[in-house]
Amino acid sequence: MPTDSIPPAVPVFAAAVLDWLKARFIENPHPATWHGLGEDGNRPVVVRFDGFADFLLRERLDLLSNWVGLKTAGLTDDVTISVYPSPGDTLPRYADRLGFTTVGSHRAIAIFPAILDAKPATAPAAPTVTSSGGAEGGTPPTDSVMPALLSASDIAKRIKRNPKSVTSFLTRFAEKNLDCRVENASRRQNESAYLYRTGDVWPALEKWMKHDTTS
Repeated sequence: MPTDSIPPAVPVFAAAVLDWLKARFIENPHPATWHGLGEDGNRPVVVRFDGFADFLLRERLDLLSNWVGLKTAGLTDDVTISVYPSPGDTLPRYADRLGFTTVGSHRAIAIFPAILDAKPATAPAAPTVTSSGGAEGGTPPTDSVMPALLSASDIAKRIKRNPKSVTSFLTRFAEKNLDCRVENASRRQNESAYLYRTGDVWPALEKWMKHDTTS
């Protein structure tokens, strides 16, 4: 494959991930114990990595792409907290505050102030929508690239199909493919409870559209 055909790396992080990180930053902004990790005005909040990982697992969000995307965008960074045995068994203030009580190295996350203004980002997805509602390959205009996550109603609008039919199909598809959707953790009233991974559901949608007669 020619080098110039490889798309540039794009940070990936979901809205639910940003909401989780923003909430932790707001709870305790710019703690003095972390002044060494950033300049004035850019001091981070530090949280346990295992709590973040548990959240991603619970929400069925991809850990690697979200974590790499956040670091690439300069919103977070890795922090290693070491707890050493001491004569008085006194833990460093920061380790104690995060609940690290066992001797050894512990992983944490530095969340920088830019997180408060960050917007969700997604890598360009493969399927694109044509005017007739089908999908095609190639490199389409930016505004025709399908987002990585969409609700059933948004997918129905893009493919110009009956929302109830699309929702019914995707619900059945998700029963056999549990990882094809994630809970919409930051949804408002009347918004969809789930967001579907377009890269996962699109091939099945294409087949379904060829035989669907309800729209």
